[in-house]
Amino acid sequence: MCGVTGTFSTEKADNNINEAAVCGTVAIGAGYSQITEFCAALNIPQLNKKTYIKTEGKILHIAENVALDEMLAAGQKERALAIEAGEIDKDGVPYITVVVDGAWSKRSYKSNYNASSGVATIVGLLSD
Repeated sequence: MCGVTGTFSTEKADNNINEAAVCGTVAIGAGYSQITEFCAALNIPQLNKKTYIKTEGKILHIAENVALDEMLAAGQKERALAIEAGEIDKDGVPYITVVVDGAWSKRSYKSNYNASSGVATIVGLLSD
């Protein structure tokens, strides 16, 4: 009635819909088959498998770089906190105390199955 029309989006204007779709798929632990079924259920065009694989590689490369940067920054913070606390050896190398936990999936469908991969977390004792 007011005559105003416009476009609204939850994504940045320069974001690629394929990248957003693949990123969401990776985030929930799904893959190409699942996104294909999802697109079919919504009656929207499906991603080409080659495009999916290329986009997934790009996203995983970015995620790996971000994770590495964060781990290095956390290590530097722990190093500085250890030095500040005087936790260093005779050569000036800081002692960094960490807490480690890990897990892997274990499923049982009438037989024991242990996954070949898992997850681990290392948290510095002195950092927040």
